[in-house]
Amino acid sequence: MDRRSERRLVQPWFFWLVLPCFLLPFFAFAAPQCNVKGEPDPPSEEVSMTGVDLLIGGEPTVERQAPPGEDPGTSVAARASDLGPQPWAWVALLAAMAGATVSVSSSGWRVGASILAAVVGVTSLIGLGLVVGLFVAEERIGFSLALGLFGLALVNGIMWPVYRAIFGFREDPPAE
Repeated sequence: MDRRSERRLVQPWFFWLVLPCFLLPFFAFAAPQCNVKGEPDPPSEEVSMTGVDLLIGGEPTVERQAPPGEDPGTSVAARASDLGPQPWAWVALLAAMAGATVSVSSSGWRVGASILAAVVGVTSLIGLGLVVGLFVAEERIGFSLALGLFGLALVNGIMWPVYRAIFGFREDPPAE
C-alpha cells in the first residue's frame, strides 16, 4: 500500500459532516406535568436549541407554548435561554474544523492529528451533554449525529495504525 492509499484511509468526510449537524436541533427542554392521579401528562411547554444556539447563546425555538398565566421567569424557554454560549460547543466545532483540515493535509502527522481531533470532539460533546443535561434536556438528532460522526472519525483514524501494525507498511513496487 502506498502513501496515496494511506491518505484515502483517513477520510475527512466524517469531520466535514459534523459541521452541518450544528444547524440541527441538539437538545430539547420540556417541563413535565402530572395530572391529578399523579400520571405524567405531555409537557405543557417544549423548546429546542440547535448547535448554533448553543454556540452563540441564542434563543431557543419554542415547539410547544406554555399555558397562559404561567410565570415567564419559570418557563422552560427562560431557563434554556439562561444557558448562554457553551464553551464545550465551541471546542466541538473547532475540533471538527481542525480534523477536516488536518485530514486533507499531506503531512506525516495527519493520522495522529485526526485521531486527536476526534477524541477532542467526542470528549467535548460528552461534556456539553453533561452541562446541558443538568437542565433536564433530551438529546436530539444534531447532537446524536455529531457524536456518532466523531466516533466514526476516531475509529477510522485508529484503523490505519492498527492495519500498519498488523500487516506492516509495504511500498508498492515501482512500475517497470
